[in-house]
Amino acid sequence: VSPCFLLFMVVVSFATFNPPNYGSYMFPPWANMLGWCLAMSSMAMVPLYAIYKLCTLPGRFCNRLAYAITPETEHHLIENGEVRQFTLQHWLVV
Repeated sequence: VSPCFLLFMVVVSFATFNPPNYGSYMFPPWANMLGWCLAMSSMAMVPLYAIYKLCTLPGRFCNRLAYAITPETEHHLIENGEVRQFTLQHWLVV
């Protein structure tokens, strides 16, 4: 949920962006770019860490994905081949 919400917020921010001003003074474009770079540097850590985690876990891609989205207390289930995360019923339970 968090990465999807983060992506939504970034898209909305880009879509509704108005360059800031101080009275009649308009800030230079490089200042706007610096602000966006600072904001994106913190937001980029979520997908970058997800990619890092998927690349460094052992096994096939499906097993790595299941291992990455499963709480540590349930990792033994993945090792035994019980991957509930790939069933529709798992995602429909609230």
